[in-house]
Amino acid sequence: MDKARLEKLFSEERLKPYYLRLEDYKEAIKLYKANIQLSEAFYTSLSVLEITLRNAIHQSCKRYFNDDYWFRNKLPKDLVSQVTDTENKIHLGHKIPTSDRIVSELTFGFWTTLFNRKYASLLWKPLHQIFIHTPHPLRQRAEISPRLNTIRAFRNRVYHYEPVSWSFAMLQNQHEIIIEILNWLDSDIATWISDIDRLPGLLKEYSKKQL
Repeated sequence: MDKARLEKLFSEERLKPYYLRLEDYKEAIKLYKANIQLSEAFYTSLSVLEITLRNAIHQSCKRYFNDDYWFRNKLPKDLVSQVTDTENKIHLGHKIPTSDRIVSELTFGFWTTLFNRKYASLLWKPLHQIFIHTPHPLRQRAEISPRLNTIRAFRNRVYHYEPVSWSFAMLQNQHEIIIEILNWLDSDIATWISDIDRLPGLLKEYSKKQL
């Protein structure tokens, strides 16, 4: 497909970062395709982390506060406003905003924000309890929160179709951080997804190519 047609389909603005990275048009498009494939391959680890993290947080906080709707009744106003927005969204879908529905609809950004320093006095005790497999020196909010923020920022790039493929070493590091957090949540979950996680094999494949 020629350049003009691709730019019409995807926009010149979207392709520009790849042109800047690789001046040769054909090589730039190869990199764009690699970015799509690598982003897709991150879906396995990112989706499993997001689901297991939010469920672990919910179960721990529900026990700690003895309240199935702790996210509505125990959190500061700035966080409750996000919960209210989520409830309204569920109502618009003509569904009842049950606890489980709200938990599943709240954003990954919401869950990672709970680890911020400003909420530590309220939330760190129940949050601390979900990382039972974390090495003791690393079982600290100051160790866990930056890792989650790194994952959140990377996840947003993947889910918004932005470039992620400039450095295969960086992608390997991102994947290792995701797997590390998964292992901290559950000692078996990373192994459980290993047979469907295509990212390690894909990175090896692309590392042999000159992109």
